[in-house]
Amino acid sequence: MDPKKILIVDDDKQLALTLAQSINSRGKFSAYAVFSGEEALEYLEENPEIDLVVTDIKMGGISGLELLSRIRSQHPQIGVVVMTGYSLPEIREEALFRGSLAYIEKPFDSKDLEKTCERALKISKLKDKPVGFSGKIVSLSLVDVIQMNCLSRATNAIIVESGKEQGIIYFKQGEIVHCEQGELEGEEAFYQILGWQGGFFQVRNNLFPPKETINIDWNNLLMEGMRRIDESGISSRSPPEEEIDLEEAFSFLEKEQKENQKKEVKEMAGVMETIESLLGELVAGSPDVEGAALVGSDGLI
Repeated sequence: MDPKKILIVDDDKQLALTLAQSINSRGKFSAYAVFSGEEALEYLEENPEIDLVVTDIKMGGISGLELLSRIRSQHPQIGVVVMTGYSLPEIREEALFRGSLAYIEKPFDSKDLEKTCERALKISKLKDKPVGFSGKIVSLSLVDVIQMNCLSRATNAIIVESGKEQGIIYFKQGEIVHCEQGELEGEEAFYQILGWQGGFFQVRNNLFPPKETINIDWNNLLMEGMRRIDESGISSRSPPEEEIDLEEAFSFLEKEQKENQKKEVKEMAGVMETIESLLGELVAGSPDVEGAALVGSDGLI
């Protein structure tokens, strides 16, 4: 498999070239460097096969945030990672709201950037899935969002960002079946995410888990997570700063539940039609058999 292609954008030419050369030397990615937002847009027009753009925020001409917005609009298939020397929460939140897959603060070395790019490319596989609703965890606790998903029997995923950390919680018909956070998977990853204070979340519709690593009922999982939070002295809810329309959020999840139910009914109808056809062929090919019936586990035909 060919290595993924990364475009590094920074008006610090020495840094951009050094990062690209260091990444290329390890062979995991193919990295290229340009030195302005304008150059980046021109490069992407000529090389649309780029998988990921890593851009600095503060640059002359087109800023990193503007470049992020342009790429999301003109090249939605390309993911974007934002890097900056300014450790400001509002900049990080703005980048995430505009569609950045990850955020990395300077100074960092090329290995740190590689790990961030790996995580971003993993998340980028989800970007074609429709976004249900999103918001800040300061105004609606993550526990609330998880409970809404479970009660509505949703099949989707919640992508959670908090500072430099990122995690994914997968739901299948209302049960939490898989979770990833950094190197962690399963229950430990879930408890780690649940303990974060503040952040940003996105609900991705109809996203199926790559595997199932959690087998506990969601109620018990949440109770254990809350117990651990209580023991650590961390609050799972921050003071409200803005309002999220809970009625709208529940409405969305109820709509998704109905759509999933319709899909299940349609799939079951197809299965029954196939079984009926097979039984018909069996009866027709067996002269000693006069008829056949399908009996459910409840004893009903």
